[in-house]
Amino acid sequence: MKERLDALTERLDALTEQVAALERRNQRLKVALLGVFVVAVIPYLIAAQPLVLPVVRAKQFQVVNDEGKIVAVLSTNPDGGLLNILNKDGKSVAELGATPYGGLLSIRNKDEKIVAELIAIPVGGVLSILNKDGKIVAVLHVSPVGGHLRLLSPLGRLLFEAP
Repeated sequence: MKERLDALTERLDALTEQVAALERRNQRLKVALLGVFVVAVIPYLIAAQPLVLPVVRAKQFQVVNDEGKIVAVLSTNPDGGLLNILNKDGKSVAELGATPYGGLLSIRNKDEKIVAELIAIPVGGVLSILNKDGKIVAVLHVSPVGGHLRLLSPLGRLLFEAP
């Protein structure tokens, strides 16, 4: 009886060893199969064209630089679209947008104060130049009789006007 038990134990140990060997082999085959799959798929991934959608819709788009800082924002305003350009410090330095009469272009200094503005009005356009304090010092605009130029002092006193 003891001999039979020893024989069964030996057989059980041999089977256990065979199962362990098969499990190791199975694991190696899985890894090899995964490697073959990756190698087979990589050329298709490399050759794949980037996804190009016919239309992308959103209420706002943000452009970020390599550091993840927002440098441009395309959004809406009550009159239509608005493009805001920001400097590396996140301050607005230029804005292009829709207005009730057409468009608006504002240029700002590093302190975000408007220093130049071009805007559409019902009879044409207005170009304003402002100093660093936000005071208008020059205006070129359309009037019913043609162009009109005004130059002002920093205190707002009229220096020159034509016609």
